[in-house]
Amino acid sequence: TCAQDVAVLARELMTGYGEQLTRFSTIWMDSLRGGETQLVNTNRLIRFYDGATGLKTGTTDAAGHCLCATATRDGLSLISVIMGCKSSDARFEESRQLLDYGFDNYSYVTVLSPLYPIDQVSVLNSAASEAVAVAPAKDVRILLPANYNPEALRTEILLDAKEVEAPVSEGQKLGLARVYYGKELIDETDLLAIADVARSRILKRNSAERKKRNGFLA
Repeated sequence: TCAQDVAVLARELMTGYGEQLTRFSTIWMDSLRGGETQLVNTNRLIRFYDGATGLKTGTTDAAGHCLCATATRDGLSLISVIMGCKSSDARFEESRQLLDYGFDNYSYVTVLSPLYPIDQVSVLNSAASEAVAVAPAKDVRILLPANYNPEALRTEILLDAKEVEAPVSEGQKLGLARVYYGKELIDETDLLAIADVARSRILKRNSAERKKRNGFLA
């Protein structure tokens, strides 16, 4: 296998089972048989590298000293894979340098958040509000280099309609938001109403009275 294969395997493990795995992979020392046998994690980064979460050491004559290391800082999780080192110390130092490079040069940028409405839709025949704000259904976060161009980030808002009839329910889908970096589509998310908007009772009553007068209601 190669370093990329190991990285792909590690990503799948950490994505699908990270919470269960790191319960064990972050333990530095433990014991068995009432303290008779001491266990020490073979991954020294767990003790000496800030944010280290795992994952697996390995050594064979053919492959040399190897390490697949994982670490998380400020919501950014990275995987480094080192193979073919001549010593155990070297694999930890090389892993540390790779992870440092990742944390120093990349970060997640939150472009959209459900906490921040980004547009509004007019509501016809509402009891109070003439419009309802819409917000993204999820966080849209992009991994970008530290020197990224903010002007290259662009959000396209596609409302289903400029106005809708009341009532409107909180969480009702009213559009779509797409996030681009340059010309590349990064992610998209539904736009949801952030509040209920009731229909005006006066309009309902007047409508019913008109229908009754015109013979539509018994």
